[in-house]
Amino acid sequence: MRVQKNIALLSVAITILSFVGAIILNKKSIVFWCDILIGFFSGSLFSFAVAIISYHGEKGRVLKDIYFGCIDYQTSFSLILFYNGTAPIDKVRENIKAIIECFNTKVHYSFSRINLFCRRSVLWKSLETAWDCARKIYLLLVDDYDFINEYYIKHITDEEMKNYKFKCTSDECAEYMKQLNTAIGQLENCIYKEKEAKKNAD
Repeated sequence: MRVQKNIALLSVAITILSFVGAIILNKKSIVFWCDILIGFFSGSLFSFAVAIISYHGEKGRVLKDIYFGCIDYQTSFSLILFYNGTAPIDKVRENIKAIIECFNTKVHYSFSRINLFCRRSVLWKSLETAWDCARKIYLLLVDDYDFINEYYIKHITDEEMKNYKFKCTSDECAEYMKQLNTAIGQLENCIYKEKEAKKNAD
């Protein structure tokens, strides 16, 4: 997307310079070079339009990727089985690992392209909140996963494992999840408004 942004900026520069140059040459009656600059003007203007359309199209796709990545991440929490003496700890470990992998493959990857959005926009605040909450939940999950691994290598006793309070079920995690849910709702509104704008344009 940086390439398209740079193409748009370069096209604007060429468009302005060629237009100004064409006006100057036209006043001096240098027709040949004036026509060449008009050609540059037309081509760069077309390139600018294509780059802008492509940029905004990709921006919309990234927003959807972030939204659905957060939804999948949130939904993956239904996998959690709490260790209470009856649920097998290996299943708990497997499920927490699956949620961590969901963060890495869907949330983290999607948010790596967040620089497409303006930092001064309302949307940016929602994106920033969603990323911050998703990352903090991820860190709590990693702590739980590491604790279970310590149990597997016998650094933690059965009693300690049984009495362990999972951080991913704590009030802190619940608050982060609540904030994430609010941010997801705001992203959904942005996507809906974008769809409505396209419908009205058609």
